[in-house]
Amino acid sequence: MTRFCGRLVTSLTSQPLETPALARPRASVSQGYAAYVADGYRAPRPNAMPEALYGLICACWHQDPLLRPAMADVAEQLQALQVCGLAC
Repeated sequence: MTRFCGRLVTSLTSQPLETPALARPRASVSQGYAAYVADGYRAPRPNAMPEALYGLICACWHQDPLLRPAMADVAEQLQALQVCGLAC
């Protein structure tokens, strides 16, 4: 699962972000991105990312923290996706 999560992070962070909030000096990029996300921005699904995985990620990004899945549920869903080859 560690290898899977590493690939997930790599794929999410390797896509260039073309947002006005990120057109700032590097030191303030994370603050700008956090504000952008707080305003409701959610990164689009990369073409290579299975829809089932993106759906899980979107659930984790729910605007209301109380409606986000518990980590145990996230881990269980990630394991299920890994077993079925992410195509579930």
